[in-house]
Amino acid sequence: MHARFDSPLTRPPWALTFSFSRALQQEALQIWAGVDASREAAQQALLHRARCNSAALRGEYSAAMEAR
Repeated sequence: MHARFDSPLTRPPWALTFSFSRALQQEALQIWAGVDASREAAQQALLHRARCNSAALRGEYSAAMEAR
């Protein structure tokens, strides 16, 4: 939002952030499902989601990032 609406009228004097806790965890938890053999895949899913959310915060996210 900061990149898209860069105007003194729309830009707050603080960084606008969101809580992505559940959005970050959901896919990883579904993949893991308590199965130790799925741990690495779940960690990769969590890392991917964190990178996408980080890019979104910087205004650099694109749907193409979802293709792994």
